[in-house]
Amino acid sequence: MVVDNTNPTVEERRSLVELGHELGARVAGYYFEAEARECIERNRGRRGKARVPNVAIYATAKKLVPPSRSEGFDELFRVRVAGDEDGFRIGSFSCDAEGR
Repeated sequence: MVVDNTNPTVEERRSLVELGHELGARVAGYYFEAEARECIERNRGRRGKARVPNVAIYATAKKLVPPSRSEGFDELFRVRVAGDEDGFRIGSFSCDAEGR
């Protein structure tokens, strides 16, 4: 199962992580690391329901807490935009409870 959504806080992710473990799944998290200005730039190219108001991007960035293994994730991956390309670079990482 994949949850394609922004869950910027530990509290918002907790029920999803718990449900995954209750169902016997291995829980992996993908942290898309990007500055708000980068997100706004990508958002400009979206149309219709895919485009979100800039204020939503800023509000989410303000409350974002990077995920950590202490939340119950079995694996965590950091995802970054691959330079000028349309793809992404993915690597594993671990953060403590403060996202360091």
